[in-house]
Amino acid sequence: SGGVSGDLLLSTGTTGAGNSGAVSLHSGSPVSTGSSGLVSLTSGDTSAGSVGWTTLSTGVAVSGASGSVSVSVGSTNSGAGGGIALVAGASSAVSTAAGGSIQVVSGSGTSSTGSVVVRSWNGASAVPSGSLVFSSGTSVSGNSGSVTVSTGVSSGSVSGPLVLSSGQGSTASGPVSVRSGLITGSGSTGVLTLATGGASSG
Repeated sequence: SGGVSGDLLLSTGTTGAGNSGAVSLHSGSPVSTGSSGLVSLTSGDTSAGSVGWTTLSTGVAVSGASGSVSVSVGSTNSGAGGGIALVAGASSAVSTAAGGSIQVVSGSGTSSTGSVVVRSWNGASAVPSGSLVFSSGTSVSGNSGSVTVSTGVSSGSVSGPLVLSSGQGSTASGPVSVRSGLITGSGSTGVLTLATGGASSG
């Protein structure tokens, strides 16, 4: 009825000197044919209230480096490699409600913050490297979302530069195209504006 269900704590022991033990959670491997089992880490459902969080993080280090979190898909020698999907939650509320957001933020630091690198894997030999696609979703009867690429604000110094370029090539470099979208009905195409920033003084 009412109340809180019990907690489940899976932990290795502490140690005064040395490394603590590891925690390994995995499904079994089939002997001959078949697929290995699924590993599911999820919070419980609720009919009234908020669903619990699922947190994946390393511990805090006092005098050493903090650990890394690695999310990867296993390799295969038959077929395409598996994908990784980060999908925020959908909302079907009657009132106006937005779906969940996805944030990828680097850590803070005393000399500089960490970098965020998004790239495809290097192509081997004559195999081309993968593409990078940054786009907002489609919309049936409303406006599609915007895509903004900008550097951060600097209140006491110079803001960072924004560089848009194609890569270096041995026979030819790739083109750079900037254009507004096409229209399928009546109306005007989007405006393309190139302008320098304004200055309050100087």
